Amino acid sequence: MRSIFSYAIAVTGAVALLHAAAALAQEGGASSKPRSVEQIVQEARSKNPALRIRVDPVTGLPVKVRGLRPSVDPEVTLGASRDASGQPSDDDIIKTTEAFFRTGELSAAFATASDRSKVVALRVRRDPDFKGQSIVHVEQRIDGIPVFGSSGRVHVSPSLAVTQFTTTFSLVDVGSTTPSITKERAIFAARERLRELLASDKDRKSLDRLRAGFETAAAEAELVIYDPALVRGRKAAARAKQTTRLSWLTRIDQFRIFVDAETGEVLYFHSDQRWMMPRQVYDLNRGFLFPGVKLVDDVSGERHEPLPDDASNAYLNAGRVGEFYSRNFGRTGILELGEEELLSAYVQYGESTNAYWCTGQTFDCPGSGAMVYGVSTPAALDVVGHEMTHGVISAEADLTYADESGAVNESLADILGTLIEFQENPGEANWVLGEKIPGYARTSAIRNMANPNMIDVDGKSLFDRNKPYAHDNRGQPDHYDDYVTREDPICETTRDYFTGCVHFNSGIFNKFAFLISEGGRHRGRVVKGIGRNKLGRIAYRALVAHLTPSSGLQDSAEAFDDACRELVAVDGSGMDSSDCDRVREAQSAVGLAFAGT
Repeated sequence: MRSIFSYAIAVTGAVALLHAAAALAQEGGASSKPRSVEQIVQEARSKNPALRIRVDPVTGLPVKVRGLRPSVDPEVTLGASRDASGQPSDDDIIKTTEAFFRTGELSAAFATASDRSKVVALRVRRDPDFKGQSIVHVEQRIDGIPVFGSSGRVHVSPSLAVTQFTTTFSLVDVGSTTPSITKERAIFAARERLRELLASDKDRKSLDRLRAGFETAAAEAELVIYDPALVRGRKAAARAKQTTRLSWLTRIDQFRIFVDAETGEVLYFHSDQRWMMPRQVYDLNRGFLFPGVKLVDDVSGERHEPLPDDASNAYLNAGRVGEFYSRNFGRTGILELGEEELLSAYVQYGESTNAYWCTGQTFDCPGSGAMVYGVSTPAALDVVGHEMTHGVISAEADLTYADESGAVNESLADILGTLIEFQENPGEANWVLGEKIPGYARTSAIRNMANPNMIDVDGKSLFDRNKPYAHDNRGQPDHYDDYVTREDPICETTRDYFTGCVHFNSGIFNKFAFLISEGGRHRGRVVKGIGRNKLGRIAYRALVAHLTPSSGLQDSAEAFDDACRELVAVDGSGMDSSDCDRVREAQSAVGLAFAGT
């Protein structure tokens, strides 16, 4: 079964599809919820025939709602304040959003197994394409404790009406939110599990520094609700039969380990290192001790000439990436932190030829929001664009770096990193990544978005998920039918095992994006391309307006279609409905279309 076997529900077929959702959800232990959702939808659509809803049969809850009537909450609007341009305040937008999930026309559809569950608005951002509209990031909590991966994007009009939303919520069938074990015991259990993982993978040299020091590595833990149904992947339906647990989310270096807060059992783990504005550049001189020697600092004006090639390339290419996001999407920074934002880059890290965006302090990272480059990697603009795009993704959708959502995270970084190269360096741009990194070339790159399987000089495919990873078996899947799991030999024999194979499965979404842009024939289907500029607009809008931390591959492909159809209404976008038909064609060509769409 696919990760989230759900349907796009048109008003004419809502009842039949919701019955199917109910049957599937009952297998996962959520028997009453879909039937109540069905009744609520029937009542709502009798009043509003334009209403469209897609339900996740794993949880039985709505995940996508379009066509809401622009009704406002009088308790919010009567006391609302507006600025000189007529824009409502963030506080009033937050009140509108939270009130909608408490008392709105579909609020009952989000009833959960716990009456202590609440939807909390975390952040308001202005819609980059529709003037006056806001996009609100929301999170589900129970007794104030966040449900990991349970969140949404809510669109609020200038008149303070919720018009549409995309959510991934949990049934949160959990009793007590008081842990039975202490934080310290959870950290001990997590460290024990990490010891086992590292001991079973001694051949992976990239983990040597962590292996040597993880016993004393800093660790922290926070309470979260862990719902296995929200961890999107081929085993999502099986996980849904597990129960929701109060957990200690433990962080040790790059690893995230969920420990049952009652029993101390390790429930799930993944690695969170995303590998592959004023600027600072530090030279580590092939060492491992941060921060190294500061060579450039835009804030103080410090600059030590002549700069080594790696330092110069890191500085210049970071500027080109920032310019791309500013010119095309109006971003004021990778993380959009205003004057506080400062991008620090560390070059010549050991003998590595890798690069990564840091999400926190680890053995390989000095802290959150920094770039670390191995030898010669800053010369590859697509790689610099890829890694810095991880920062944009973390600021907008914060896609969980594991399983399907992690594959989408990787693919978006590939897509936008490649588009950056095409725009900033058109004479050398292409659809392969990392060809300028030592040991790679255009004919043998790290990844190939046009042909994720990749081929050797004899035209033989370099992808077979049933064989161990090797130089002649290093390709990616290009269709959802070939999705790679941790148990598949090609993933099990690599570091990607710890992330749920994100660098393999990103190939499925990469091929989807390539077909949108360039077109072509794939698996017997023909797609007509719409060009790179339109692909970029669609990808960015999907990221800021629709994706959530738990969005899977099919969810994200659907978000591309939603973004396209919204952009048709934006003056100057150049988008028309036929472009969105091409997106649908590409979706089907790689197996990412939901059944019935």
